Amino acid sequence: MDFSVSPKRKCCVHNCKDQFLPRHRFPNPKHYSELFKRWLMILRPRNYINYTDFEIYIYNTFRVCERHFEAHNIIAGSRRGLKYTAIPTLYLEEIPCSSKQADEILSCSQLNVEQFNLQVPEDESHKSKQEMEAEYGIEISGSSEQFNQEAPEDTLNKRTQPMEVNSVRVIKKRRLSLLKDVGVTRSSQLDPRANLLYKKLTTWSVKMARMARKITSYKIRLQKAQLCNSEGFQKIMSQVNNYTHQFILSQIRNQERALKCRRYTLEDKILALSLYKASGKGYRLLSKIFALPHPRTLSKLLQKIPLQPGINEIIFKSLQENIRGMKKDDKICILMFDEMSIDVNVYYNRHNDIIVGIEDFGHKRSSKLADHVNLFMLRGLHRQWRQPVSFTFSSGPVTCENLKYQLTEVIKNCLEIGLDVVATVCDQGASNQAAINSLIKDTREHFLREGQENRLFGFLVNNQEIVPFYDVPHLLKGIRNNLLNKDLHFVMNNKKGIASWKHIVKFHNLDSSEPTLRLCSKLTDEHVVPEKIKKMKVSYCTQVFSYTVGSLMMRLSKWGAHGQQFGCSLSNVVLQKEKMQGIRSSLHLKCNMCNETFKLDTSDASVNRDAVLAMMAIGSGFSHLEQVTSSLEIPCMSSRMYTALHDEVSEAWEETSLRTMKEAAEEEKQIALRNKDVDKNGVPCITQNQLRLRWAVCKAISFRKSEPIQFQEKVNNLKKDLGNCISHVFGEHKDCAALKYFCDAAPIAHGSVVTDLKHTDLHEKLESFINVLVHHARSLIHDVDSNIVEHFNSIIAKYIGGKRVNYTKKRSYQSRCAAAVVAHNTKQPLFTVKKYLSNGLTPKRYAIKAELRSIRRNNLKKQKPKKPKCRDKENDRTSNNKDYGDSCKKPDLNLEDYELAKQIFLENLHKSDHEIEKIERATQTQESCSLWYIERRKRLTASKFGDVCRRREYTSCKVLVDSIIYSKHFFSQACDYGKRNEKNAREAVEQVVGAKIQPCGLFIDSSHPFLAASPDGLIGDMGILEVKCPWSAREMTPEEGISKRKILFWSSKGEVNQNHKWYYQIQGQLHITRRQYCVFAAWTPKGLKTETILKDDQFWKTEMEEKLVSFYMKCLLPELVDPRKVRNMPIRDPDTILQAIENRKRKLQAESN
Repeated sequence: MDFSVSPKRKCCVHNCKDQFLPRHRFPNPKHYSELFKRWLMILRPRNYINYTDFEIYIYNTFRVCERHFEAHNIIAGSRRGLKYTAIPTLYLEEIPCSSKQADEILSCSQLNVEQFNLQVPEDESHKSKQEMEAEYGIEISGSSEQFNQEAPEDTLNKRTQPMEVNSVRVIKKRRLSLLKDVGVTRSSQLDPRANLLYKKLTTWSVKMARMARKITSYKIRLQKAQLCNSEGFQKIMSQVNNYTHQFILSQIRNQERALKCRRYTLEDKILALSLYKASGKGYRLLSKIFALPHPRTLSKLLQKIPLQPGINEIIFKSLQENIRGMKKDDKICILMFDEMSIDVNVYYNRHNDIIVGIEDFGHKRSSKLADHVNLFMLRGLHRQWRQPVSFTFSSGPVTCENLKYQLTEVIKNCLEIGLDVVATVCDQGASNQAAINSLIKDTREHFLREGQENRLFGFLVNNQEIVPFYDVPHLLKGIRNNLLNKDLHFVMNNKKGIASWKHIVKFHNLDSSEPTLRLCSKLTDEHVVPEKIKKMKVSYCTQVFSYTVGSLMMRLSKWGAHGQQFGCSLSNVVLQKEKMQGIRSSLHLKCNMCNETFKLDTSDASVNRDAVLAMMAIGSGFSHLEQVTSSLEIPCMSSRMYTALHDEVSEAWEETSLRTMKEAAEEEKQIALRNKDVDKNGVPCITQNQLRLRWAVCKAISFRKSEPIQFQEKVNNLKKDLGNCISHVFGEHKDCAALKYFCDAAPIAHGSVVTDLKHTDLHEKLESFINVLVHHARSLIHDVDSNIVEHFNSIIAKYIGGKRVNYTKKRSYQSRCAAAVVAHNTKQPLFTVKKYLSNGLTPKRYAIKAELRSIRRNNLKKQKPKKPKCRDKENDRTSNNKDYGDSCKKPDLNLEDYELAKQIFLENLHKSDHEIEKIERATQTQESCSLWYIERRKRLTASKFGDVCRRREYTSCKVLVDSIIYSKHFFSQACDYGKRNEKNAREAVEQVVGAKIQPCGLFIDSSHPFLAASPDGLIGDMGILEVKCPWSAREMTPEEGISKRKILFWSSKGEVNQNHKWYYQIQGQLHITRRQYCVFAAWTPKGLKTETILKDDQFWKTEMEEKLVSFYMKCLLPELVDPRKVRNMPIRDPDTILQAIENRKRKLQAESN
């Protein structure tokens, strides 16, 4: 639909719906009259004869799109875009036109406009006076005879004289033309009947114009509605979030309207308010591009929120709703409060019937004018969130009692809604200090009355300790401001001293006297000179009190105290030279009075070593260090010094990696001992036996290669050995003797590690690795591999890795491997190795802060859902490349190998009754248990029974197999809603049933071990529970959801729909769990509906069992045993489905013929 193109800009060719191609005018009739006639005869636009000077009207109004011209007539980039001789010839609708009509069109430009007569229709001339009055609703003067008699000839000629088209056009546009036609200028000059007719005519013309505007408006709205309901639009909207969807609909609705005609929903205003809060300047810029509410509209919206000074219940109720889903740590917060002066402004609020602008604390008001506001705000500690919760107005600074009352009330309300307030933060205002001291005093008196010792640092509110903190920037500024006017007396090393601001001014003057050798280049006059200090700048204050300034002033004060017998001072010390040692430099100074020398290092002694450590940490070398230092105008160390420091750092990396590995091994040992995962010697079994797997595989290969038998028998024996490898290595020795293995140990039926190993994710990973080896058993016997080529390529990669200086043979590779070990074990590699290099001393704060920030960022990334990365799939070998790596296309297993692998897979699925019961108990936490995922992954579960049983025989199984085996965990509102409310639904069912619902795990079918089910709970000894929380019916009762077809498990009459997939799931659960009935519950926040469903063995046998077994054996099992998708190949369809698809095609083709 075309919304933006006005009617004048549309193509005038009949039924042309183009919206985007360029438009072209008709030829100018004044200069190209013959060409204009030819265009007019070809296109024949509608209603062009009804206008005066229709040639000019057509030239100014009608357009033809570029679609109707041949390519050789189009001139791209020119002003007109067409050749002057161009004629539209393409995609023209055929309209029947007689030769007479064609002649009229060719001669129409020569016709006089007066030839177009407007006469009374013949059927109107025979109507009587009464008929005319009844039809038009007006009274006609004169008698009936006078009305019906024929008019005189001159009158008739006057009536039938042609009327100019210009007059008709003016009648439609201007009402005054009606009066001019009858020879008057005002309606008062008409006789009463004519005046009545004139009023009727003008009234209906206004109504017609209004209806025309409404029709046009409704057409546009209908077109927009059709656009929003179109399939393409809905498909695009399904890929955006709710806010984007809402914004797009708002733009479609308001973009073409005038500013005062735009209408916004409450959601639109709230979204705009969030944008306006982020940046007012940015919002003004966006308002010029998009249709957004005016700031005054947003201000009126905010005025509707009933906020009053003091405690606002609406804020705390909203806050309680928002924190309901927060974790416990995220609810820990601090309370910040501050005071600000405001201008006096008093006005009357007629909506609330109060006077605003006077002193108001919420619980009490006074008649004093308010000139200060006090604000309270909460801020999260673990999770960064902020929320203002209260404000008050006061006359002058708030008093101690009022602040104390307000502080305790805010904290009490925060604790009641579930927040954990642990501290307060404020500045050192007199009222703030007095209120906090009063609260601490009350707490101390409370403990005295109770006879207990006060061990708290803060004060108590509702038995919750609140620790008061003063804002650090204000503390620093307070120290600086006091030091400007007062001296600081201190005792250091049993010696009294005086610190004055003059000392800092003197140091600054001394440091700035040599601009080329400044040690504190950031200090300026605005930091030091009292008259120029910007007292509100916290950064200026912190730079003056920095560690660098303090250490240098201490060093200079010691130098100034030397040679007292000679009267030496700091002014006698002069610079002699500067000595460079790599990046580090030292200044050598000398006193010109006593010749005493001094040395000043510009940095720590370890700066060169730290630079080498930094280059190794980021994977760079000496050449990169040269580039960095040259860009910073810093002298660089020599390559010989870099090599020596590189060896020192490499030793530190290797030693640190050994220490961290020992610590990690000790930690794993303690965990294994705590979990009793040890062998008879007390050694952790997993760590010990994992290292023996490679040895066992190599031993099996060498053993089978040496056998004097046929080659194919060697391959088959090796496959069996590899399949038994896990059992052999972990001490079970299940088939070692039967296979005539190099190991002849007797099998252990119970008590081996393999039994426990199968309940972990590690066993499945080991099996996948062994299956790859089994598939390549023939290559293993032949010793066929690409190790030589890969080794040569790795050497080339090392030598052409971009290094100017090659350190491949100088421990760089080994040390970086050691650094990777340290990073993996400690997550703080630089901190750990720097601590080792400094003999156990803790590194400075910058190294600690940087790595803590890195750890914090990584933790936040883990919490957020991962976004899909855009990769170049053609060049990226880490992706599923069809021609490279493990995911490349490979041939399927041959029939013999497939049958062997299938047999082994099915044998592993088979479980005894004792094992089934053990797995059910171990997986009762379901989604929180790794064993639950492991056992489900290789079975067909009840949640998919409905999809399998209702599948048509001619439907491909590829999509269903893909969703079962390769389904990825995804987050959706419906899933999150169901998980959050499952507990509430279970509690509601317990009240209805009157019995405690027991948790349960994964049940495995004893007759078909590849089928499994996980009910939501067990009821007694014979019942199960299945709960559904439908997202589509979240805002209605279950009965309303059934009537509105949001819940399809029941029909509109309340009967259970046995063709629904939930019914198949329930019957499958009943059969697998061997129970007799199921309580099915549909829960919404507004109600609960339950249904007791009995076990139907006949339904299971006739509708489910055969289909499930056939689907698993023919569709699912081949992909589990010999997966194709991981090899970038399509999933198999069995022959029966392929034949059914082919028969379906033939049937449809026969019906169409």
